[in-house]
Amino acid sequence: MDMVESFKTIARLDANPRYAGSTHDDATARAMGFRAALIPGAFLYGHVTRLAVRAWGMDWLGRGQAEVRFRRPVHDGDKLVVGRSGWREVDGGVRAEAAIRHADTGEILVLGHIALPDMPLEPPTDLDVIPLPDPIPAATSEQIVTGKRLGTRSRVLSLAEIRQSLADFGEREPIYQEGALAHSGCLVRQTMGDSLSNFRFPEPVVFVSVQVQNYAPLHAGARICSATEIRSVYSRKGRLYFDSEEYLIADGLPVARHLRVNLYGSAE
Repeated sequence: MDMVESFKTIARLDANPRYAGSTHDDATARAMGFRAALIPGAFLYGHVTRLAVRAWGMDWLGRGQAEVRFRRPVHDGDKLVVGRSGWREVDGGVRAEAAIRHADTGEILVLGHIALPDMPLEPPTDLDVIPLPDPIPAATSEQIVTGKRLGTRSRVLSLAEIRQSLADFGEREPIYQEGALAHSGCLVRQTMGDSLSNFRFPEPVVFVSVQVQNYAPLHAGARICSATEIRSVYSRKGRLYFDSEEYLIADGLPVARHLRVNLYGSAE
């Protein structure tokens, strides 16, 4: 892919105690054979969508699309080049391919695209919002099944949380600060957190890829929750996967759809 716009950044992981015992914790990651803590996929998605925000601003936050596929691990401290191809017209909008490369080796770490439809898409109106299960079940093949509705937390997203999230992600685009808006990576992290809270997993879940459709910006002070359904369950090369369709809802209205691929264990 020939990049017509790019920027350089350094992958940095925020020091959050919730990472303890996961691949995002340096000691744990090194014990598992990695050279440093792994950067969460939501952070890398945020880097890619910075290109969309710079190009389209509020239009992208209100109706934009994106897709990212994580091809290689990204470690804390890695030097990255984030870039996009030229724009091309597609059916009903404009699109550019996007990639994250390692600045030193040129290796492609993330592939995907960003897009802006000509017209907003209407979100569904019949979404089911249900509470988290109590107790939380183990992540077994009997529990993770196609068509299952997943529970959610419900809470108010404060301005302080948004500002902390912007700092954690190293996000400096003015549109977020000026509008008290949650950035794209924050939205993905919200629905992902809700979905994974439905099960007790035997090992850290790997975020493989995500397709995103935005419906509206997310403002500070909104009450948020998720409506999620497991769309498919399958195994590949001895590994277990499920695809989750996750709608983030703010004050009763959908603001984003995330179709996410999760690798959650090994087949026996």
